[in-house]
Amino acid sequence: KQWYQRRVRGTIGTKMKFATETLLLMEHAKTITPVLGISFHDGALVTNYPWDGQPGLYTGQYAKSPDDDLFISLAKTYSYNHAAMYDVSQQCNGDSFADGITNGNKWYKVFNGMQDWNYVDNDCFEVTIELGCCKYPSDAQTTFSSVWSDNFNSVFAFTALAHQTVRGTVMTLDGTPLLGATISVEGIEKGVHVRHENGYYWRPLRSGVYTITATKTGYFPLIRRNVAVTAGETTVVNFILISRNQVLNHEKVDIYHPEKNFKPGEEDLL
Repeated sequence: KQWYQRRVRGTIGTKMKFATETLLLMEHAKTITPVLGISFHDGALVTNYPWDGQPGLYTGQYAKSPDDDLFISLAKTYSYNHAAMYDVSQQCNGDSFADGITNGNKWYKVFNGMQDWNYVDNDCFEVTIELGCCKYPSDAQTTFSSVWSDNFNSVFAFTALAHQTVRGTVMTLDGTPLLGATISVEGIEKGVHVRHENGYYWRPLRSGVYTITATKTGYFPLIRRNVAVTAGETTVVNFILISRNQVLNHEKVDIYHPEKNFKPGEEDLL
């Protein structure tokens, strides 16, 4: 987790001071277990994706996040469904963002932005939408109508991708939700966590076949192999983790539970 420590613990901590409204938004975000997020700005016409800032890199250098391929796909979905964003000829002030998207640090370096924080600290896959060239419109009503029309399809197309996930629950054998359990995807350094009180997790992924592991301190990890993710569809993968104490105390533990959506050969204890 060195990338996490470098990015967050080194830049957000006791030395950072946030505005009251920023703190309130951060607290709210932690209560709703978001899957995807959008932050709206003005001053350009582009979809911006993490990293916004990467320690050790200069502005203009590409800062690749663990979910870079996914973020590019999310960003293109927004841009391609926009009325003009994907068209370089309609971008602002000589900008030339291919496909209407940009990596944040590649554009200009910013630390402690909402999209990076949400991704790292809240497991929310957020992008920043620059809505247009004018930051201070003189005719608010006309501008709002234009922005609404230009972005309507994009917002709904982007939001629909919240369903292209692996989702499910992480529970104990007796059905207790395991808050704080980590869901890891082989080959992707960033995990997501069980934050919902009923044990739910959500993990956006591109189409493909994955190996997914659930872990929790004090429990045996569980691997689910050959998990297929299909475009536009949700794949349900539930986990039941066995307490190490139960095994150490020689309690009888039945690993195969048909009623818990397990099938022989699909589960492996590490």
